[in-house]
Amino acid sequence: REGTFSAHGSGPDKIRITGGADGFFGAFGQITTTQDFNQGHVEANGDLIGSTVELKIEICYYDVPSHAGPTPTVPTPTPTPPTFTTRPTFPTRPTIDDIRIKQIPLEEAPN
Repeated sequence: REGTFSAHGSGPDKIRITGGADGFFGAFGQITTTQDFNQGHVEANGDLIGSTVELKIEICYYDVPSHAGPTPTVPTPTPTPPTFTTRPTFPTRPTIDDIRIKQIPLEEAPN
């Protein structure tokens, strides 16, 4: 079987397999580390020499016959802007002349 799959997460928790293509079409499952990551020797440039990790991969996928062709792609829909028969009207904002302010003498104002 040939194909690719996508996995998301980071150890030590399980890493989720969330999709796949070609031979692993629609893949789902998980990856679990069975032993702690051994970083080996870290070079000055950050390269890892002799690093090891053991993994257990549990993967499920749809068995698509090889003669079915490549994985189908679905075009991204293009949203259509709304059309109005008449131009929408919006209420006008009140002006300071529209607002009446009642002045309360200071001695009558609540505490």
